[in-house]
Amino acid sequence: MSMTKHPLNHLSLEEQLAWYKSELDDKNLIINTLLESTPIGYWDWMMQENRAYLSPTFKKIIGYEDHEIENKPEAWQEIMYPDDLKDVLVCLDKHLSSKGKIPFSNTARYYHKKGSLHYVYFNGHVVEWDEVGKPIRMLVTHVDVTHLKQTEKKLSLRNNELENFVYATSHDLKEPLRNISSFIELLQQTNIADKEKKQYIDIVDQSAKRMSSLIQGLLEHSRIGKEIELTTVNMKDLLDEVCTDLQARISARNARVLYPKDLPIIRAFPTALKVLFQNLVSNAIKFTRENKKPNIEISYIADNTYHNFTIQDNGIGIAEDKQDEIFKLFKRLNTQEAFEGIGIGLTHCKKIVRLHNGNIEVVNSSSEGSTFVIRINKSLG
Repeated sequence: MSMTKHPLNHLSLEEQLAWYKSELDDKNLIINTLLESTPIGYWDWMMQENRAYLSPTFKKIIGYEDHEIENKPEAWQEIMYPDDLKDVLVCLDKHLSSKGKIPFSNTARYYHKKGSLHYVYFNGHVVEWDEVGKPIRMLVTHVDVTHLKQTEKKLSLRNNELENFVYATSHDLKEPLRNISSFIELLQQTNIADKEKKQYIDIVDQSAKRMSSLIQGLLEHSRIGKEIELTTVNMKDLLDEVCTDLQARISARNARVLYPKDLPIIRAFPTALKVLFQNLVSNAIKFTRENKKPNIEISYIADNTYHNFTIQDNGIGIAEDKQDEIFKLFKRLNTQEAFEGIGIGLTHCKKIVRLHNGNIEVVNSSSEGSTFVIRINKSLG
């Protein structure tokens, strides 16, 4: 019985290698054509020859054109975040030493061409082994999961906020409830003088009013973000309205509120934005010593990403170690006797700027006053 000859036996070794390379290029072309219609990138590593093919989609994930990254095995390692690369190489070693039983898959960060870090999920395996068990060829696919990671981070922040919200709510509602319960028990006693009864009733009434204020504040906080109308807002008109609404308070303290006439028109949630500035101006008036006339100055500057508003006052200031605390729910730095309120206004403010994909912070504060900076994202809508 005759043996069938291999179709390449008549070719020289160099010709056979050229044929195999052509076959490999054809396979890469087929795989690449299929994957180019998806967001999946890949690299193909001929391990014994130390040659690699990095697909255009893989390069595109991290912001590069096909010609901007060389097709070589080291290329993907050179653009991976160093700390992640260490873990990936350990994972690769385990995959190879286990003959593929331990999977080569995880999420790693790559440097994007623009400098940011992108999260990329990879999954690969050796597809060819030689007769002595050494790897010949490895294929690894890649998917950009940056958006998922950002969403996951946001959800984690929201969960933390929710935990803090529940804790603060239960903690702060306990005090007035405990007062009401305790003094009602005292009122049920028969041997109490009328004068004491009146005192107890006053305490119960004050506690009930405080609890009502806390609940109202929580309801207002929960409504922030329910406004679905993103529209153009004339910031000069908005601040005019804020000052009109606060006119009685401004007049009572002989306060001065200054802001430029040439403020921009921006995309925002108008009702929420008005609450933001109303809370900050109101606080600036309230937390100024009685022997001082409140002076509030609002300024504006834009950069490529944000509308930046600065609110500077001449109030009592905020201690440096408390400047993050003030944005927490029901967090009060002063006694109720000194300054009335339930400690939720700045929590409202923080939620509103997050609604606008921005942030708020205290950038300067002393006994001579405080400076708040509000950043509203320019890319809204």
